[in-house]
Amino acid sequence: MGDETLTDESMHLAAGFLHAGVSSVVATMWSIRDEDGPVIAEKFYRYMFRDTQHLSHTDSAYALNEAVRFLRLSRVLPIRWAAFIHVGA
Repeated sequence: MGDETLTDESMHLAAGFLHAGVSSVVATMWSIRDEDGPVIAEKFYRYMFRDTQHLSHTDSAYALNEAVRFLRLSRVLPIRWAAFIHVGA
């Protein structure tokens, strides 16, 4: 939530998580379609847990890339896959 006296100090939810100390966040820049959320989540976590012996938070950017690529290859409109972002390490 912004403040009139601190116009450059607004913080979105992803930034709030980073400020709280998490190393990275997967977020969206705008609302997504209901059917895209489960697809992205399934592909994201399938990539993240592909090797449970070597789990790493640094793989989250690659996992999101794989999930979004699946949507892109499905030939859906860019507005459906471009909303997803990875912020942080």
